[in-house]
Amino acid sequence: MILRKKKLCKGRGKAVGYGCNEEKYIYGYGLCQMCYNIFKASNQRSDVKKRKPTGELKLFLEIYNERELKSFITERPIIYKPYDSRFVNCFAHVLPKSKYPKFRLNKNNIVLLTPYEHYLYDYGCRDQKLNYAVYADKRGYDCDWNKLLELREELKTKYRNSK
Repeated sequence: MILRKKKLCKGRGKAVGYGCNEEKYIYGYGLCQMCYNIFKASNQRSDVKKRKPTGELKLFLEIYNERELKSFITERPIIYKPYDSRFVNCFAHVLPKSKYPKFRLNKNNIVLLTPYEHYLYDYGCRDQKLNYAVYADKRGYDCDWNKLLELREELKTKYRNSK
């Protein structure tokens, strides 16, 4: 295994001038991951349609700073930091945004989960969730999917009453 070394983030080639000049692990074009993401965002093709900001990322950052960084159902630690590629996967909407648009930016409708738990919550079948509960139990975490289902029902009644 090759050990990675920290290098000066200064940019190479077309990314010259985008570096933060700090000693970090280099991600691409001689830049650390955060500077690389900024470089890529500023050099997007103009023919690509840009999305309108929804305000979700800002809300996710607020939740990240306010709450304890543990999964809602297993209390496993959330290890992803802002601007990691999997960071937004740690935030799950309890009620789907498509059916309940008023609760899209409601902090009570968003829970912290590990990216795999988020995937299981959105797309997993009952057997996959049960297998994950057994897996988590073997590692010393109590996995309670019912906690999430109870919160969903509570939020549904709040949504109906807010109309």
